[in-house]
Amino acid sequence: QRLLDVRGTRPFPPGLRVILLGGAPAKEALLDRCRAIKAPVALTWGMSETGSQIATRAPGDLRKAPDVGLPLPGHRVFVDGGRLGVEGPIAPNGFFLTEDRGHLDAQGRVVVEGRGDALIISGGENVDPSRVLGVVKTHPSVTEAVIIGMPDPEWGERVCAILTGQQDEQLSSWLRARLDAHERPRQILWLDALPRNAMGKIERARLRDLLSSS
Repeated sequence: QRLLDVRGTRPFPPGLRVILLGGAPAKEALLDRCRAIKAPVALTWGMSETGSQIATRAPGDLRKAPDVGLPLPGHRVFVDGGRLGVEGPIAPNGFFLTEDRGHLDAQGRVVVEGRGDALIISGGENVDPSRVLGVVKTHPSVTEAVIIGMPDPEWGERVCAILTGQQDEQLSSWLRARLDAHERPRQILWLDALPRNAMGKIERARLRDLLSSS
């Protein structure tokens, strides 16, 4: 996206054969820009445990469909309880059940429907909200904390922290020394109290509304 912001509508030179695009679902607006200049984008799905790739579309295959292409040659993708798995040389010990939900279409192409766990994916990096929460709660000014992933036009998701306690303007600097760059909350919201329902459970939908409007 940043590259296209700089280049505008200029097509890429013919020597550029493939732009591998993965890490998180590509926004349709970004794909429209790629289609307009016939960019040789290859949508892909994978993770670090599998050498970054499991399934990949052919370069330039930007048809409007939800799949990320066929599994790499010599590998098999399967579905177990709604979760996607892979068998083959790229999988640890030849077998790996991922935390991604999805299915295979009639042609055997992989369709990823989302995460099966609570991970936040920001800029293609996996963020464990429980780790961020554990660090944030050790700050002496924080009484309660909730970590949420919110949609972000550039990063896919951004890490957000909703806190109660004594508001401290130095919290961001304090977290910088304790969290990796992709883990740090990009939005911090201080509240007098966390919204809860009649059962005492935190109303995450309400927190998302507050983050969107702040």
